[in-house]
Amino acid sequence: MEYQIQFNTREVYWKYYFFGELAQMELDIHDLSPQASVTFDSSDEAVAKNGKAFISQQPIAMNSAPKQRFQLQDKSNSGKILIKRLPNAGVNLISKSKDLRGQQILVAEIYVNQ
Repeated sequence: MEYQIQFNTREVYWKYYFFGELAQMELDIHDLSPQASVTFDSSDEAVAKNGKAFISQQPIAMNSAPKQRFQLQDKSNSGKILIKRLPNAGVNLISKSKDLRGQQILVAEIYVNQ
C-alpha cells in the first residue's frame, strides 16, 4: 500500500537588508525568472547602520531549493550588475514586519553586507 501526502508550502514576503557601500547606492532588485516576476519596493522602515531594506510586493513560496533568481543592480549607473545572484531566503530568519500599507506580515530576512 502506498500513500502520498501533499504539504502546502509556506509563503512569506522576502526582505533584503543592504549595508556598507551597497546602502549608499541607488539599488534595484531584478527578477531573472521567465515566469511572472517578483518586484521589490524600498521599505520605509528605519534600518540600523544607515542600511537600506527592500521588501517583495507579494509573498514567495518557501522551498528547500528555491527557484528564485534575483539580481542586484545600480539604477544610477545604467543598471550595472552589483550582485549576479542574491542569496535566497531561509526559514531560520523569519520575523514580523509591515508592508507599505501598514499591514503586519511575516518576512524572511536576508542580510547583505558589502
